[in-house]
Amino acid sequence: MDEGFYSYLSGLDNLRLVAEDVDASRERIDEVVELAGLGGCEQERFSTYTPGMKRRLRRAAELLVGLPETSVHQG
Repeated sequence: MDEGFYSYLSGLDNLRLVAEDVDASRERIDEVVELAGLGGCEQERFSTYTPGMKRRLRRAAELLVGLPETSVHQG
C-alpha cells in the first residue's frame, strides 16, 4: 500500500473502498472525483499516478470522509 491506497487498484476502486467505510454514495464518489480534479483518470491504476494525481486522490478521499479542506498542491 502506498499512502493508504492499493497500488494495484484504480483510483476509483480505492475511493470505493473508502466510501464503503463511510457509507458514501456512488454519486458522492463522482462528485469528489470532479472536485479533486481526478476526472478522466479515475479508472487508471494508482501505481501509474504521478505525485500530483496521488495528492488529488488523497484529497478526494478526505472529501469523502469529511476532513477539513487542504490544498492538493501541498507536499
